[in-house]
Amino acid sequence: MGKHYVVLSFFKANKINYYFDSNRMTIVFPCPYCWEQTKMNAITSEWTCNNCNQIGNLLTLIQVNKEDPIKTKVAVYNPKKERLQINYLFDKMLDLQNNTNSKSTLLKLKNKVNDLIEYYENSV
Repeated sequence: MGKHYVVLSFFKANKINYYFDSNRMTIVFPCPYCWEQTKMNAITSEWTCNNCNQIGNLLTLIQVNKEDPIKTKVAVYNPKKERLQINYLFDKMLDLQNNTNSKSTLLKLKNKVNDLIEYYENSV
């Protein structure tokens, strides 16, 4: 079992908002000091906040969380959830379309957006 499972378990057990990028093996979470988004290496658990320059690892987070529980004061951008919401909105708009030309154009737009997203996901 990889170390990243332990790190992810910490975030999940403590109900800390995070996003795990399995391709890059990084975890995005709110910095416990300034609440801005911070990236952690999921394998080493080391992180550095680019906003307040704090550094640490999983042990630092555990200690900070014991003293003052990390409350999610910042929304962590989750591209997978965003894509689901975008597709939901496209589907909703498609259902509302009575005109077949506009419906066809909207469907093409949805497919192009998804193709673009897949292209960028595969190029990383």
